[in-house]
Amino acid sequence: MGGALGFLYAFDSLYMSSMKGLYRIRDTDGDDQYDEFKLLKKLGVGYEHSAHSIIKSEDGKALYLVTGNHTAVPAGVENLQPPVWQKDSLLTAMPDTMGHAVSIKAPAGWICRISPDGEKWEMIASGFRNPVDLAINQQGELFTFDSDLEFDVGSPWYRPTRVNHVTSASEFGWRSGSAKWPEYFADSNGAVINVGPGSPTGISFGHHSNFPSQYQDKLFVCDWTFGTIYTVEMKEDGSSYTGTKKEFLHGNPLNISAMRFGPDGHMYFIMGGRNTASKLYRIRHTGEKNQVAPRALIKNQGLRDLRHSLEQCHGNNTAGVKAIDKAWPHLAHPDRNIRYAARLAIENQNVQLWQDKVFSESDPRRIIYSAIALCRHGNKSLSGKVLKKTQ
Repeated sequence: MGGALGFLYAFDSLYMSSMKGLYRIRDTDGDDQYDEFKLLKKLGVGYEHSAHSIIKSEDGKALYLVTGNHTAVPAGVENLQPPVWQKDSLLTAMPDTMGHAVSIKAPAGWICRISPDGEKWEMIASGFRNPVDLAINQQGELFTFDSDLEFDVGSPWYRPTRVNHVTSASEFGWRSGSAKWPEYFADSNGAVINVGPGSPTGISFGHHSNFPSQYQDKLFVCDWTFGTIYTVEMKEDGSSYTGTKKEFLHGNPLNISAMRFGPDGHMYFIMGGRNTASKLYRIRHTGEKNQVAPRALIKNQGLRDLRHSLEQCHGNNTAGVKAIDKAWPHLAHPDRNIRYAARLAIENQNVQLWQDKVFSESDPRRIIYSAIALCRHGNKSLSGKVLKKTQ
């Protein structure tokens, strides 16, 4: 068995992602030898843009799997966002001149929450190019580090490598060729920070380390191309975050392919990939024993709680009018992520229950966000009426 790209030991099992699928490996008779090798889900994947890292969920009850944009969504996957991924560009997209990903359609790269037995799969986010790893902060929020396309540098649709805050049902707008969404699109989730050209690999938060206190709340992100580990300092921005980066380590060459903090609190990273030499390194704190910083209080806890409350309606199409009435006022909320969560809560309900509200709405921001929802779910015969309403 080859092509392994991610490993996680959890729930008395070793999980492995590869270019063929997600596997669960177990010792079923207690002799300290693995004897069961089970394919949980076959994945249609493609080399370096395949299924990648697996981590344990913030509640400790499930797995998260992140994939690149060449990984087809397998059958039997539930979705927190309604799967309306038809052509969503007004302009005819120009395909990549190098032929890269010309046949790849939305949802592109995705993240799934998976039950330990592999029976339940739920897509929680999509629209990525090729994020390799996932990390969860002390507040239980999920992050990833998505890649750019070097062929796009200098074009209006170039998107640099960027750290993304992965909220419920989030969409990050990767599309093939020139059809990529700018991050200002109202129906897209933006970046915590745009890092720049590179090849993202491993990421992890410093609270897993025994590093000095100033590193405890930092996100460490690795770049394979330029041989650099950055720290990203998170600052609360409403119910989400913005970030600033600083170089932590640089080498030439230092093609880091994976990184984790071990149980001893030291950082371990491995070099290699694309037929280059593989080496394992350790970074450890040798000063006085670190006094681990207490979990930081969330100044915007109320905003985060509101977003989470709205997210409870994602993937639930039975809440009906109750969910619509709860979410509708928040389509005009000042916080971008709360507006997004509210719109998705509404989109999960039958369009017949809320389409008339779009045309009776008077608040400009609610008109915009409800019109976006109706464009995604309404009948084409409403197009002229929607355009008139948004003028």
